[in-house]
Amino acid sequence: MDTHAQVVCERADVTTTDDATDEAIARADQAANEEWKQMARRVIESIIQRGGEFTSDLVQQVLAELPVHTHETRALGGIMREFARAGRIRSTGRFEKSTRAACHQNPKRVWEVVD
Repeated sequence: MDTHAQVVCERADVTTTDDATDEAIARADQAANEEWKQMARRVIESIIQRGGEFTSDLVQQVLAELPVHTHETRALGGIMREFARAGRIRSTGRFEKSTRAACHQNPKRVWEVVD
């Protein structure tokens, strides 16, 4: 094994994928505008009241129309996790291509409201 590959493997052993994900979510959360995060939570609450299925694209679409913004929109992932851990929404196990141009049709998890 070459030296570079060995270093990469050793680093992979130190941090699990879950730990790395949690760290990235925490960094995004810290960098995001607090007012934007509160508004995102309100938007998700209103979507929950409506019921059915949705993706984060819908949340981002509504947020884009509001006067509050952040440079760190990835913080929405952590907010979605909050709602899932609270049992308010759950993954359907399906993904849809993003409709937002900035996302280049990346797959977005489809969430469903928990009754």
